[in-house]
Amino acid sequence: MTNILDRLPPEAILTDKQVCELVGISQDTLWRLERKGDAPPRVHGRRLADVRRWLAERTVMLGRTAAA
Repeated sequence: MTNILDRLPPEAILTDKQVCELVGISQDTLWRLERKGDAPPRVHGRRLADVRRWLAERTVMLGRTAAA
């Protein structure tokens, strides 16, 4: 899926299912994170640029947690 995402423009809209597959979480987790303000906002889907930024932030946060 990463190769496909690399070819999409940042304005591309992703479905919740696509986001969950990309990030490796369930839809329940995605919705829970969204309610907490910890996921990209949904506008008929999620903008790829927002998902990429969010994924990078999560990777940094997870790296810090693992290093602690």
